[in-house]
Amino acid sequence: MMDMDLQIVELASKVKLLVLDCDGVLTDGALHYVGSTSQSEASEVSVGLSFYAQDGHAMKMLMRSGVEIAIISGRGSAALDYRMRELGIKHALSRIADKHAALNVLMEKLNLASCDVAVMGDDLPDLALFENACLSFAPADAHPVVRERAQHVTEAAGGRGAVRDVAMLILQAQSKFELRSADTP
Repeated sequence: MMDMDLQIVELASKVKLLVLDCDGVLTDGALHYVGSTSQSEASEVSVGLSFYAQDGHAMKMLMRSGVEIAIISGRGSAALDYRMRELGIKHALSRIADKHAALNVLMEKLNLASCDVAVMGDDLPDLALFENACLSFAPADAHPVVRERAQHVTEAAGGRGAVRDVAMLILQAQSKFELRSADTP
């Protein structure tokens, strides 16, 4: 964290809520369709997503430290719902057309101000989230405009450790990174 901009560290030290997009942040953005190819059997098609285990572990560490996690995604899927339940994430909002409004409602519900919120997005619809937060992140492979507008771009790509990088930055900025025996391989 020595190379980290001191302003980013200062902002991260105050984060109480980390808001993440799903596709391209928690996943690499690939959609895996499984099932029938017949249009009459389209209801039998399911979407599979691939999540990075180290991102999930880092989110659990962040939640144990007292930082809330929320997912605000434009798409929804059974795979996303299952993964969020598995991780114990209480604020998983999917099929959201207006991410800005959804985050405003969540912030009001949790009694948080923008200075308490950090967000991470990878594509143009996620820029609406940046407006609500004092700290914005983008994965290394985010859309160029999103990378330009984010205050910090991770070295890792979406679905490949970007969330872990942000979680570790926040934990270290808050002096809450504590390696426990349960956290070691």
